[in-house]
Amino acid sequence: LTVYIPGEGGAITDSDMAYGQVNLVAKKASTLTKISSELSEDAVISIADELAMEAAYAHAVKIDEIGFLGDGLPTNGNIMGLTNALAAGSVVTATGETTIGALTLAKAGAAIAKLPQLPGMSPVWFMHSANYWNGPARLMAAAGGNTTLTLRDGTIVQQFLGYPVVFTQCLPSAGTTGQTWAFFGDLSLAATMGVRRGLTLAADTSVYFANDQIGVRSTYRYDIAVHEVGTASVAGPIVRCVLA
Repeated sequence: LTVYIPGEGGAITDSDMAYGQVNLVAKKASTLTKISSELSEDAVISIADELAMEAAYAHAVKIDEIGFLGDGLPTNGNIMGLTNALAAGSVVTATGETTIGALTLAKAGAAIAKLPQLPGMSPVWFMHSANYWNGPARLMAAAGGNTTLTLRDGTIVQQFLGYPVVFTQCLPSAGTTGQTWAFFGDLSLAATMGVRRGLTLAADTSVYFANDQIGVRSTYRYDIAVHEVGTASVAGPIVRCVLA
């Protein structure tokens, strides 16, 4: 909305909010595995529970990979993740810092400065744990003020320059030139994930009947759309931090 200041007795000019559309088309992600009937009957642990946990973890990892690294190809459900979707204005390049070990506070601060201050925004850092310990954590340790207790116990909450750090292990870990060392911003404002069908498990004995095996299938239907990507010169609600 636009604020106007009318004169005394003057009419107030009206303004309207503008909306865009986000289109989500559910893709089906799935796993299929088989176990012998003997294993199902004889195992000390519940194989069904074990497979359910493994399927849930595998789908969670895939969602992270697609959301951050998706290249729009069929192997990623034709989903374009943050790395490939963000416009040039949403990229912060640490020029002259070719490794995560060379990262400076000034270049990290540039990522924060690049981010627009949108209402209700809650920015966080997303990075691989290796990059955190080799970069931001190293800078904080070198800044001084540590005691034997802080060096022994670390911090209760992983933070950097006042913002929480979320470990995302699908991101690059080597921390070398040309790679993304972090994302910074509010993911909920930049992208939308829609779930048509949550994680669903099914077992069947007919597919592998001749071998007396049990087929276990998991499916998950969802889509991810990165819709606030910024422009060629202006950043959106999340920025990509690159070593160069």
